Amino acid sequence: MRYSNRALSFGPLIQSIRENRLVLIICLMGFAASLVLFKSINPSLDVFMFSAINDLGRTWSFLDELIKLIGWLGGDSLWLLLVLFTTLFRQEPRERNTMLLLAAAAAASIVLVSVLKPLFGLPRPSHILALVNLVVEAPNTPTFPSGHTSMAFTMAMVVGLRHRRLLAPLLLLAFGTGFAMVYVGVHFVSDVVAGAFLGVAVGSTMHIFGKRQGL
Repeated sequence: MRYSNRALSFGPLIQSIRENRLVLIICLMGFAASLVLFKSINPSLDVFMFSAINDLGRTWSFLDELIKLIGWLGGDSLWLLLVLFTTLFRQEPRERNTMLLLAAAAAASIVLVSVLKPLFGLPRPSHILALVNLVVEAPNTPTFPSGHTSMAFTMAMVVGLRHRRLLAPLLLLAFGTGFAMVYVGVHFVSDVVAGAFLGVAVGSTMHIFGKRQGL
């Protein structure tokens, strides 16, 4: 397997961050707003929106399996399938480079979420609310931000910005993933919003990094 022979380094990454600073500032503001507005200033609004979406499962239970599938696809499963498919069946350098960037972006998203979750240490809905409609078992890890949503938006930005015809459907899948996380009862809306901003920040920066590296 051969990729571009231009070495990955921190210099182009720092330059990519600088070039993408406007998007990163907006994402940082959105991330902070989701934390301050929903968790500190008006947590009752977060609970209200969570309950409104989560309660849909009590009347739309026939959609449970579809919603779980959307959440599964939007997490790390789809990009793993894309990497496997490209490795086995696609030989075009551009496609392989897209998968290289996607793998790097996914790793960055996982690391950031793994650091931020224990840093904020916020409980999941079922740990603090009664009568949560849990469609899947809630993890014992902290809830903020949503790792599935972050991964879905990271994937949408990396692949969609390189293949513009895929941007809309991948963003739709990402939004669907965020909705699914609330529907199944494992995340508040604020977790999903923060995860979306985080994913956009990581994915857009990695896209610029790839262009600078000639990938």
